[in-house]
Amino acid sequence: MPQVVYRANTASQHFPFLSIHHGRTVIVPKQDQAFKSNIIQNPADEDKDIGIPQAYYMHNVMPTNQGLQSIGFIKKLNGISGHTDFDNIFLLRDSSENKFLYSPSGGQNYIFDGDNNFWLSTLPLTIPSDAIVTVAYVGGNTYIFIKKLGIFQYDTVTKTLLPVTLIGVVPTLLNGICSSSGFLIAFDDFTVYRSQATSVLNFTPDPSLGSGSSIPEDIKGPIIACLPITNGFIIYTTKNAVGATFSQNIRYPFIYAEISGSSGILQPEHVSWQHNGDFHYAWTQAGLMKVTKSQAQLVFSDVTDFLTQKLFEDYDEVADVFILTKLISPIQIRLNVIERKFFVISYGISSFTHALVYDIGYKRWGKIKLLHVGAFEFYLPNRYGDVTWGMLADLTWDDFNNTTWDALGTQVKTFEQPKEVLAFLQKDGTVQVVDFSLTTTQDAGVCVLGKYQFIRDRLLSMQEIEVENINENANFSLKVFPSFDGATLLPPITPFLAINSGKYRKYQMDISGKNHSILAKGNFHLSSLGLTFSVLGRA
Repeated sequence: MPQVVYRANTASQHFPFLSIHHGRTVIVPKQDQAFKSNIIQNPADEDKDIGIPQAYYMHNVMPTNQGLQSIGFIKKLNGISGHTDFDNIFLLRDSSENKFLYSPSGGQNYIFDGDNNFWLSTLPLTIPSDAIVTVAYVGGNTYIFIKKLGIFQYDTVTKTLLPVTLIGVVPTLLNGICSSSGFLIAFDDFTVYRSQATSVLNFTPDPSLGSGSSIPEDIKGPIIACLPITNGFIIYTTKNAVGATFSQNIRYPFIYAEISGSSGILQPEHVSWQHNGDFHYAWTQAGLMKVTKSQAQLVFSDVTDFLTQKLFEDYDEVADVFILTKLISPIQIRLNVIERKFFVISYGISSFTHALVYDIGYKRWGKIKLLHVGAFEFYLPNRYGDVTWGMLADLTWDDFNNTTWDALGTQVKTFEQPKEVLAFLQKDGTVQVVDFSLTTTQDAGVCVLGKYQFIRDRLLSMQEIEVENINENANFSLKVFPSFDGATLLPPITPFLAINSGKYRKYQMDISGKNHSILAKGNFHLSSLGLTFSVLGRA
């Protein structure tokens, strides 16, 4: 039979989050009604099964404008050997824009201070098991509130968390805080308190200063969190959400109204509130939602299905097999949005081992495999105060940029480059940042594409695979999964590497089956994947 040369699709907008949901695909549709041959790259249509072979499993892979690339990780901050108590991470700022990283860590209260350049336990506390930690920046200071214990502030001189006194409320009766439009906001199960505009620690009711309290009529359950949003904040309850919009009227600074279509949440970590946007993503009783102060709507229904089906899939890179685990309890979930570029859904069985990452610009999904406790937007904690040569030992001359010697006496400022801020905190305090560089050679990406069949009623003999954009000396490997029934993958076969020249590699083989899947592992940028095959007899 004559050979057919085909360029594979590496730019699908969607991929099935469980490989078992990827149906049989063909290159020539014939009678297939689901097939849409004009939709290849970034389809606007929401049809997830258009019949075209594509990537149907990946981890440590992210989308690019040209296709799919493997990613690696750069260790930005060292953890603490022997510790596994890190549980969350927050950015702290002061009035001079000095930045610090804070992890509650079950009461250890670690701070990564740029002057120390390591994690320091600043105020060990015994925290109730149901304690929720919330953070608010207002009036040039960041305040840390630990549910039922009180409010604290980081002191850069003593390197400790110091208790802060609130006036007009009892901190031990509150559940959390946030900030909005110059006010410090506090809340208990059903009441929202606001500080005075001129004194953010004073909650003594005074209409002329904006302070007071409200029980929003539209709340339908206990308040879980109040979280900031542009020009206001959102009150999330166990049953719905209420928007608080800044009114610019000092006597009634916020107007409350139920958010149409909203649903309840379980914990603050189920809301992506950290970015400076006009919406949140929220994991609610109804599923994933996009929430503004006035409206909530369901989004990414396929992700909601994936996270609630109690099936957990992973890929064993040593044995080259898929591992599917049936769960008896709900999957663990945490949300964040990084620089309005990446929507990150951390998930796992008992701890976060994977993360779905939605590139908001490309409107395409990637996936990361890394044991972590949360994703966050990375800022390198900057040095401040007196700077010694020892403190500068890990900097190069290029790191100084335009900083003058005088500026070093007060503060060393930092600026993180775009796409160098998607960070993950691990259990020991290690901070890993995703490395999107195309020059590295040690990525650990896994991508399975298929299922390649020319037409429904014919077998196919795979003969050549051409791959471009593979770095020289990269740890890249390619294998082929044949299938004779179209659904069951047989053990992968390693083809012969016929040409390895520059960034181009050609593999040769003679593998027959009803359809085939291609496994790419290691370091790669799949922008062009060429297949050569022959059509055989009837399947």
